[in-house]
Amino acid sequence: MERQPLSSCSTSRLAAVELFLSDMDGTWLGDHHSPTAGGAEAIEEASAAGVGFCFATGRCPLSASLASKLDLSSRAGIYSNGAVVRGAGGAPLYTMDLPAEIVASLIALAKGAGDVCALCNDVDDFWTESLEAPMALHLHDDYGDPYPRAGVPQRAQLVHLVGAEVTIDGIEEQVRQEMGAVVAVGRNLPTDLVISHPDATKGEATKRLCEALGRTAFLCVGDSGNDASMLRHATESGNIGVAMANARPAAMEAAEFVAAGRNTDDVPGVLEAMRAIAAAKKSSLA
Repeated sequence: MERQPLSSCSTSRLAAVELFLSDMDGTWLGDHHSPTAGGAEAIEEASAAGVGFCFATGRCPLSASLASKLDLSSRAGIYSNGAVVRGAGGAPLYTMDLPAEIVASLIALAKGAGDVCALCNDVDDFWTESLEAPMALHLHDDYGDPYPRAGVPQRAQLVHLVGAEVTIDGIEEQVRQEMGAVVAVGRNLPTDLVISHPDATKGEATKRLCEALGRTAFLCVGDSGNDASMLRHATESGNIGVAMANARPAAMEAAEFVAAGRNTDDVPGVLEAMRAIAAAKKSSLA
């Protein structure tokens, strides 16, 4: 089904929005995973319109703060694909850990593949059995995630299986077949397969965060496969799910609307969406 442009969303729906949730990479962040003027404007305009703004990202809290160049410590947010969630004032709302046996199985799978690295993520700490493993520093060097420690953590919310895209394609199929019933499997990047607790999704996190904050109407924006559950939840709950113009098929299919702007445009989709909300709220008061 072809997605409708955001400009076709009714004024009444946009004016009711109380909370704006934005993905980071490919949505709020621009080229080279860096902040943009348009993204900063979206946050400023949300504040001016009385709309709460929070990130819903696959990044851990520290990585999100470093990438955005913002102090997120007192802001609600969804991190680690929904496995780490912070509520009002940035207070921890919940974390969802993977069972230890699942973590061990994934580490063994990476070892067996030979050219895949298993990175275990516990909130803001990343761990790998060996810093010499192939692509052990890929997420740190290319995306700014924290430098990994050598070893295996006592707990982990996410396991990243990192490797060449064609290798990860095969690993993803295997993980979905063998563990798909007991874990959530997402693809943050072509080179990064992410495994988490089955309830650790952006969609479930959005539902629980809105309940905790007492917000009933929200708009969310995203571009990637790990945003699909959030966009789908918005659509199914009568809220507003917007795919970026540069969205991948899974995100586009889950959304109700599509933004005209890409994340690299002067007016990116995230700013376009916030301006639509602000205009609707102003119109409703006229």
